[in-house]
Amino acid sequence: MMQRTRRLILTLGVLFFLGLTVLTGRVAWIALATHDEAAVRMDRQSLRAEVVEARRGSVFDRHGRVLASSCETLRVEVLPRNLHRRADGPEAQAELVAAVAGWLAPVVQAPVDDLVRRLSGERWSVLGEPVCDPEHLEALEGERRKLLYGLDLQGGWTRKYPWGATAGNLVGYVSHENVGVSGLEQGLDHLLSGHDGARRYRVDHLGREVVEAGHDWLAPVDGLDVTLTLDVRLQQIVEEEALASLDEFEASRVTVVAMEPGSGDVLAMCSVPGIDLSDGRDRGKNGSVCAAVQEVYPPGSTFKPLMMAAAIQLGLAHPDEAPVDCTAFEGRRIRDTHPQDHPLTLEEILVHSSNIGMAKLLTRLVPPEHGRDGERMRPVHDILLQLGLGRPTGVPLPAEAPGLMTPLEDWTRKYTLASVAFGQELGVSALQMAAAASVLVDGSYRRPRLVFACTSADGERALMPDPEPRRVFRRDIVDTVRGYMRKAVEAGSCEAVKLPEVAVAGKTGTAQFGEGLRKEIHSYTALVPAEDPYLTLVVVVREPQGVRFSSQSAAPTAGRILRRVLPYLGQPIQE
Repeated sequence: MMQRTRRLILTLGVLFFLGLTVLTGRVAWIALATHDEAAVRMDRQSLRAEVVEARRGSVFDRHGRVLASSCETLRVEVLPRNLHRRADGPEAQAELVAAVAGWLAPVVQAPVDDLVRRLSGERWSVLGEPVCDPEHLEALEGERRKLLYGLDLQGGWTRKYPWGATAGNLVGYVSHENVGVSGLEQGLDHLLSGHDGARRYRVDHLGREVVEAGHDWLAPVDGLDVTLTLDVRLQQIVEEEALASLDEFEASRVTVVAMEPGSGDVLAMCSVPGIDLSDGRDRGKNGSVCAAVQEVYPPGSTFKPLMMAAAIQLGLAHPDEAPVDCTAFEGRRIRDTHPQDHPLTLEEILVHSSNIGMAKLLTRLVPPEHGRDGERMRPVHDILLQLGLGRPTGVPLPAEAPGLMTPLEDWTRKYTLASVAFGQELGVSALQMAAAASVLVDGSYRRPRLVFACTSADGERALMPDPEPRRVFRRDIVDTVRGYMRKAVEAGSCEAVKLPEVAVAGKTGTAQFGEGLRKEIHSYTALVPAEDPYLTLVVVVREPQGVRFSSQSAAPTAGRILRRVLPYLGQPIQE
């Protein structure tokens, strides 16, 4: 019996030893065979990666004033239990929370009591996103390794607009992801946005960053700084007067463009109502519209000087020809707002704004029996194209309207050709109208320019090329027509546009639109000074109330703008 027991114990011992040997061998084999895989898995678990956002480029006006810029921020987040594990017991945790809240309160601009409540909770919380300068960021990072350990600090950028409502819908704004969503912020996003970088680092088993050499780092590429042709001070003046007119005439919108005709540079461009970029809540759809490029309107009589130049250029009229009978237009009823009972010279046709006279001049191009021959009307159609109509100007703004123009194959002599002569059956944006009117300075068309230069983070600057001038009219023709426009101001009823010691070449325009043509658009175009203009001004008042003619709305608005803008540009005006 005893011998049998010893054999059983010996057998069990041998089996246990063999099992232990096999198990040890298996463990050793697993450790050796999967060592590399385990090391890789552990390495992955300890690695962290984060995006390093690129700085979005700034936007400046022509004199270096900042319209939009990016400021560095630090998003402060906390998962309270990560903070609490640093203290033993409720009392120590309360002391730590109070110390952290007291240090952070002025940084994130939040009440201490509110921070204590959020630091003592259970959920992940964003404590604040302060704008920081580099020294401030260094101080926060240093404190993070001591008192603030347990908080998550994420660097980023926020957009600032120092001029607030000035040029608000023109400059536009960005989304929470720092992507342009309207205005120049959207149109220039490919230049301003840059390219984000990345950083990889390692943490220990408690989630603390391990400082070691050789961390992977892909530096961000900052966006380009952009200098515009705009003058923000001039923009302020224009917007103030536009807002005054919006209120005075209870209009739905007032749009103004001020342009330097010799270069095509846009000095100011506004549409009100607008938006205040300093107030994130003031970004409604209507105020975000940049009507100067996104809305079209019939230019009406403001287009007559251009068509007068076209008639002379094509040999259809001559400044010295006999007066034209402007009492009626054969084949179609055309009305004049101020009908004349005697024949009119070319100058008088513009001064009295005769629709009949303009229609008679331009329809000389085509005999009545060829009234549907589009090819015979092509010369006028081509001049419209040369003036920039029917296509976008190319400024970097989203949703630019190309304008409206009847296709040549649909033109008729007594309707299209006659209507174009006095600015109907056309749709232009205010910017297109300013560029076209500027042709009356020297006879050449220049595409409008909004961007003057781009500058990289290392200071390398690239100037945008000057717009290539395209000859449309002879110089003697535009000088003559500009003289007619000067006479229209001096002999007309627009007293508000007449300036002492400064001659103005200008033209009013009133057009109807909408269902039943019951709504009106009043506009005014001015070239100043008349002899050698350095400023083109276009004013459009949409749906004014209580007035009948543009001489009562758009023209006075233009006059107030000129009285303030010209002294700013160095042209004194003595009342």
